[in-house]
Amino acid sequence: MASEQEIQVQFMADRQQYGQLLLQNKGKNFVQRILNPNAYPSLEEWDGPGTSGTHAMSYVSGKKNKFHVYPEIIQDKKTGEMKYFGKNNRKAAWDYAKKTGEYITVDSQEEAEKFGSYGYKAAWGDPVKGYEIYKQGLQRSMEKKVPKDVLNQNEQSQLDQLGSQ
Repeated sequence: MASEQEIQVQFMADRQQYGQLLLQNKGKNFVQRILNPNAYPSLEEWDGPGTSGTHAMSYVSGKKNKFHVYPEIIQDKKTGEMKYFGKNNRKAAWDYAKKTGEYITVDSQEEAEKFGSYGYKAAWGDPVKGYEIYKQGLQRSMEKKVPKDVLNQNEQSQLDQLGSQ
């Protein structure tokens, strides 16, 4: 496990890097919900009792070795309500992201994994709260060798094909 000082240094570097990436995409609803979290609702009980979520980020590979990072929790444009597509419905989440432009393209799978699992949290609202959320995400990322909701190869292959369309 990294020391507190190492986590703080990484946080500051990621806050600058991902802050710039998010500002370049600031017109997207999910980005606004990252940059201004207090102005938007969260989805309660989305992953079981006592849970609260706002994004549940995922990614899919696209053309030319690019990767698209997108939220599985969205804010309905008509009602303003939060909606979770669910772990078993990533195709619908990606279809929605593609249709609405609610995704960010990055250059590598490693970057997509980092940004989608905890990197975006470095730019979360104010730096103090952002640091705590980032640190929790980083620790969870380091604890799990394989995420519990990893798609099987067939499901990932199907999503990869959709991403390159």
